[in-house]
Amino acid sequence: MHALLLFAVDDAHAASVGWIAARHGLIGAVFGVLALLAHHHWRARGWTVGVVVGPGALALGLLAPESALACLGYLAAYALVLERAEGWRARVRTLAPYALVVVAWYAAYRAFGHGAQGCGMYLDPAADPLAFAVSALLHVPLLLMAQLGLPAVVELLVFSARRAARRPRAPRGAIRRRVRRRCSCRQEDAPTRARCLV
Repeated sequence: MHALLLFAVDDAHAASVGWIAARHGLIGAVFGVLALLAHHHWRARGWTVGVVVGPGALALGLLAPESALACLGYLAAYALVLERAEGWRARVRTLAPYALVVVAWYAAYRAFGHGAQGCGMYLDPAADPLAFAVSALLHVPLLLMAQLGLPAVVELLVFSARRAARRPRAPRGAIRRRVRRRCSCRQEDAPTRARCLV
């Protein structure tokens, strides 16, 4: 019940609901949940169609946002905790269809040049693992603070904008105005803060 409350009051959800350009997160979440349900029905109830529906739903989710990859964490937790197969190899094999989908998706993702580059908010862990690990040292505690109800995501965005402002190619005036606008919105309620971040 506590986890549900923390999820419900998390101010990070305001952007995906209130900002139309962020609706892709909801689409990816819907397909991620469908993949989890199909996987559960396949493994717990013997619904053999789930071996196709689950990875198919994940593939559709990955066509919207790459954040649909978060579904893999839940699938891995399912294999670790709820899977009835004996032995870890049998449990890992149940994730093979999803691994094939992710490998195919990532090959297409790279081949077509998708992804963000030069953004202080996003680092691709496959393209630059060291920078991603260093950035995680800062970002993970801030995101955990946000899960506890503290407005840490706003500070995270401000930090990223300041970092981008130090780059020689960045339009400094525009970034400074956005940073000032973001800083002035820290005391507002969650939907107002979400609008300030745009």
